Amino acid sequence: MFALILPILITCTTLQPIKVDNLANIIIEAHGELVSEIPDGTKLAVLDIQHNDPFVVDFITNELMKLTIKTRRTKGIKVIERDDYTLQLILKEQGFQASGFIDDREAVRIGYMLGVDMIIVGKIINNKKYHILNIRVVNVESSEVIASFNKQI
Repeated sequence: MFALILPILITCTTLQPIKVDNLANIIIEAHGELVSEIPDGTKLAVLDIQHNDPFVVDFITNELMKLTIKTRRTKGIKVIERDDYTLQLILKEQGFQASGFIDDREAVRIGYMLGVDMIIVGKIINNKKYHILNIRVVNVESSEVIASFNKQI
């Protein structure tokens, strides 16, 4: 008896790494779209963007924070510093971000505890071939998504 063994081809698509130089321009684009929907004088907090690479999380979150602070001059937006002691205390006391990831409902609760009107939240969604950056501005009082940005990165 003969056995015929056929090779099995498995095509594996690898997820491309996130390119920081391209990401900076995408963050600027995202910020422009999102901030145009935020009312003047809004008090807001930028929470960590969710992703498994801490460097990418810090890069995106810090860039959004920096751009939002610059917007403060033109739109009167009040930004809560993300390294603020109060924010860190709330996260620790409430057990948030133990895993590094929070859902939108928890993010709204954090915003409410901080006394802000809106929060900027987001995540990077990993597709089989590429990443998608999703950033949202959420009204803390109503949980309504005020603005959203999605782009392949």
